[in-house]
Amino acid sequence: MAWLPKVGAMDWSAIAKSHHPDVEQQYGLKQDQGLLDFVAVFMVDFNDDVLMHRCLIEFYADLIEQVKDVSIDGSRTSSVSLDFLISWGLHARSAAYYLEPNNPAHDPVDKTFLYSVSCRYLSIYTSTYPNHFLASSDLERVLVRLSRNLEISPARWAHAESPKHDLHLVASLPRTALLPQGPSTSAWRTSPLSLIPSKPSNADALNTLATVFHGPLRIQTITYSAGGPTTTSPDLHEGIESAAARVLYFLYLNHNRKLFSDLVYHAETVALKETALAAIRSVTAVVTANWSPLPGADSIPNSASGVSSLPAEHDFESMLPRPPTATPTSGVLAILAPPSLEYTLPYLLRPAQAFTNLVGGRGDTESAAYNIAVAKFEALRALHGRLKDLVVERPGEGFEEMEETVGRRVREGAWAQEGDVGGRIATMEL
Repeated sequence: MAWLPKVGAMDWSAIAKSHHPDVEQQYGLKQDQGLLDFVAVFMVDFNDDVLMHRCLIEFYADLIEQVKDVSIDGSRTSSVSLDFLISWGLHARSAAYYLEPNNPAHDPVDKTFLYSVSCRYLSIYTSTYPNHFLASSDLERVLVRLSRNLEISPARWAHAESPKHDLHLVASLPRTALLPQGPSTSAWRTSPLSLIPSKPSNADALNTLATVFHGPLRIQTITYSAGGPTTTSPDLHEGIESAAARVLYFLYLNHNRKLFSDLVYHAETVALKETALAAIRSVTAVVTANWSPLPGADSIPNSASGVSSLPAEHDFESMLPRPPTATPTSGVLAILAPPSLEYTLPYLLRPAQAFTNLVGGRGDTESAAYNIAVAKFEALRALHGRLKDLVVERPGEGFEEMEETVGRRVREGAWAQEGDVGGRIATMEL
């Protein structure tokens, strides 16, 4: 089944249409059904084989991820592959093991083994077809499910198995789906993002925050004009997502003023390598964030899905607790503003922890210290690059001295000086 999506991405009709009716009818296919119908619907008997059922859902996920041809009806929110799964009821069946795990129709064994792969299918669906998801009934069901699954105790966040599948789904959702359902301050609790703590926390949770806060990847649409200059314009969906990322970051920060204090704490806890790296990644994500101001009412076509979910600037400010923090439109300015400034900049400017004097050898601790030091240095370099841009864009506003200070630290390298005698290992709070 692995090669079928690849062939379909090159030529959908090659797998979807009938080519040898006499042979295909011998295997129970009707006149207009092809190889894809046979493989996706009839070939696998999954009722008594949970592993084959798992492979089948993975096949569906690969199909909608790789075959993105515009839907037959011309809709750009869907594709021929997604329409195919929906028409056979395979889309709903694949998502049901995550959305309805307690459905009596589900076998307990299936529920155990298919929960994660069903969540992966939804993650691919929501990230690949965000507008289709936002207009579907799955939106409300996914948000309800996430709210239930992420409502766990601090002890479980710190010490139990991470709800990694749910967190991956959060990171895959359109950011407009994560916005609070209302303009009031208390509406923040309706967002699944509000349930992800910065402390106690784990690497999966911090990586999810980093993904959401950073915003979408930058996409430029290139327009070639005959006899005229070639122009580039930002992608419409990217503009909506980048505005939503900024809103979500400041909502989270204003409801959790200790965010950067917690991130620095995790980053300095070398004993928990993955959590430390995730904390540094979160800082880097804000520094390099792809944000944009909230669009005006007349700046985006009415047909753009997700626009109705974006608040106006004055409504956004009313959603923040009092007194609100500053809400700049770029990530580097957010890092240089309180409450980040007093924690993030001193941490990045401090020399990395080397632990070169540990008794008993270096081992894993030295490896963790090296990886964390490199990640920290890359975050510092990213900050320096953004500061250089600010010096050019906004001369005379005081960024020159800051850029010089950070640049001097960058030139010293990751290991600016030797560690203290005996080293120092940060420990977890019990």
